[in-house]
Amino acid sequence: MTAGRVTSWPLSDASSMQPSSVATDLDRLDPVRLLSLAAATAPAAKRTDLIHNAAAATFSAVGLRFDLDPPSHAEIRSLRSALDSTGLTLLDAEVVRIGTHDAATIAGVIDSAAELGALHVLVVSDLDDHGATIAALADLGARVHAAGMRVVVEFMRFTGIRTLGEAFEIVEATGDPSIGVLVDPLHLARSGGHPSQLAAFDHSRLPYVQLCDAPARAPAGDLEGLIDEARHRRLLPGLGDLPLDELLIAVPAVPISVEVYNDGARERHSPGELAKLVADHTRRRFAQQLR
Repeated sequence: MTAGRVTSWPLSDASSMQPSSVATDLDRLDPVRLLSLAAATAPAAKRTDLIHNAAAATFSAVGLRFDLDPPSHAEIRSLRSALDSTGLTLLDAEVVRIGTHDAATIAGVIDSAAELGALHVLVVSDLDDHGATIAALADLGARVHAAGMRVVVEFMRFTGIRTLGEAFEIVEATGDPSIGVLVDPLHLARSGGHPSQLAAFDHSRLPYVQLCDAPARAPAGDLEGLIDEARHRRLLPGLGDLPLDELLIAVPAVPISVEVYNDGARERHSPGELAKLVADHTRRRFAQQLR
């Protein structure tokens, strides 16, 4: 399978997209897991549009990003209204980058997330100094927890926290049991990990997981190739070779955030069409795990 080209996606044009009977049947169920549209999967011109697109596509939750474009007070009100009217949960707010973001950016992400009732604030560390990361993370964890949310730390080969083991070592060193680890199956695979390793770790620190797919073989180009793949060439869950069933079995009953950056799919489909495509495909492929 080629890596992340739009020809690998299941539908050839937007006009062919119709709700499947499987998706319709599943919509009548009360799923154990929240299914969330990640902020970067089908980005819209406005964050309120993303919320409405997610709801129309039958997602039960959504993620929003605030660090690059902080919302105004007026937008916060609009976002709150959109969440209330659709009934969607704000699963996560992105992103705090330790070592890169200044205090104002960090405060803006946390405050926006809290005002909108987010469950989690996603944190990445750009520091190679684990001691400094632990100290910063402990502070963030306390601030976010005081606002009624949880910090989740994402590991990636090209950041300061590179592996599943490093992520757990760091969050446990903070002494804060509220701080979690976010497992993205692409980053898990590209860092040499496998879902079977999750049995050795505290599952109370795994509040939700991400879902996407990719070929088994990593792209050429070392870290630059991994960055390009992660940001531009992910596949729909089930269209690649990653052990996604094993991941969902290893971490049962937690919410799923579908994060599929794919440039070709964005060019081919409108944000609303893409959200619907991703939801329908994921519900068909993982019907049993979503019940």
